[in-house]
Amino acid sequence: MKTLKILVSEDEKSTSETYFMFLQSEGHDVVVTSDGQECIEMYKKEIAKDSLNRFDIVLLDYMIPKKNGGDVAREILAMNPNQKILIATAYLTEVVNQSGLKFDEKNLRIIFKPFPFEQMMQVMNEMVSV
Repeated sequence: MKTLKILVSEDEKSTSETYFMFLQSEGHDVVVTSDGQECIEMYKKEIAKDSLNRFDIVLLDYMIPKKNGGDVAREILAMNPNQKILIATAYLTEVVNQSGLKFDEKNLRIIFKPFPFEQMMQVMNEMVSV
């Protein structure tokens, strides 16, 4: 399995630590941010490096401080329309759909909390293989 470079934005410290430990134990390179603005800044910093070592996938909590996951996803997709983004949320589909995002099988998917980490990895692997 390919090592993925994953940008995570999750404001719940215990959840972000769990994501970090699990994803790292799976052999992935993980960067964690705690709010939407920090996530966008980290993404911009990475794409400014002019390298091919960009994020394979961005994992966003939907309800994060400063900018919600929907806003962050829109900004990232405006910078890179091919970026793979997985939104993790405990909110109902209707709430997330109000963001106006167009979820698809290729670049933008949603996973509902709580979920087993194996399911999250399966979805990420499906996304990066498309």
